Amino acid sequence: MFARSLGALITACALMSTLSLCACQRVDSHPDDRAPSAVQVRWQIPLYEHPTFTAFPKTTASPQYANNGKIVVAGSDSGDVVAVWSHTGKVIWRFSTEGKVRSTPTIVDNTVYIGSSDGKFYAINLKTGTEEWDQPYKTIGAITSAPAVNDDRVVFQNNENRSYALDRKTGAYAWDQGRPRPDFFTIRGEGGPTIVDNTVYAGYDDGMLVAMTAKDGATIWSKNLAANERHFVDVDTKPLVVGNTIYAGSFSVGMYAVGRKHGNVKWIHRAKGVHTPAYGQGLLFVATGEKELRALDPKTGKVQWRLKIGYGNLS
Repeated sequence: MFARSLGALITACALMSTLSLCACQRVDSHPDDRAPSAVQVRWQIPLYEHPTFTAFPKTTASPQYANNGKIVVAGSDSGDVVAVWSHTGKVIWRFSTEGKVRSTPTIVDNTVYIGSSDGKFYAINLKTGTEEWDQPYKTIGAITSAPAVNDDRVVFQNNENRSYALDRKTGAYAWDQGRPRPDFFTIRGEGGPTIVDNTVYAGYDDGMLVAMTAKDGATIWSKNLAANERHFVDVDTKPLVVGNTIYAGSFSVGMYAVGRKHGNVKWIHRAKGVHTPAYGQGLLFVATGEKELRALDPKTGKVQWRLKIGYGNLS
């Protein structure tokens, strides 16, 4: 749904070799809860300019709204996290890291939680752009996915197949849990964790989906989503929780529906290269490596409709 308070879509766009953050204003007369048939750029600010090669939107993190839609925050390959006013594009602050920032921020109570390819995880004050912890938490792997936050913990993953939990207020280490690195071909990505009712759900490169306690990281259950596949079985989608079901995908196998309590498999939708799903209007929406957007029945996994998108990655 388009934000009624904004009337604009904030997105990353590539213009020659410059990657920009753009606000696209709808120019038709449709109600706000319908997709516009036409948009025009309201403003844009440069995020990253490659000296040689054309920039693509996938080289930047997805922007995130905050403060009732008044502020938008995004990172880019420049290593900066930038906050701007959503109506004007005026920069509020820039925060520099030592690596590429492809992690989508999670913003809670005026704190921006975000990781960088420098292996560090940051807590940034939304109003001032300054660090809230004494120092960022350092890991040995790049952090490219969005963290999850509850009352006490902030949980994130890095590309070394590990999940980390920190004290949300201080950044102090709480626990970490990882899986052995597979000895077969793997994508080495991470979809990011999800926290629901003090339980953390996370996928790993070896095809495992794991439920852990948010307090101490103890394993509640684990489920192998690799089926009989051997290569590229990574669970690189962010687990989606709807009611008592978790939806997560293995790259080589497809989308799974798994019970929250015990991890029992309810159904499998076979598809290569599935992305993190979305839920709405009683349907589960899945983008696939076959360049399709599919709508599935969330109870059975049966295809309700499919749309061929064409060339390019879907997300």
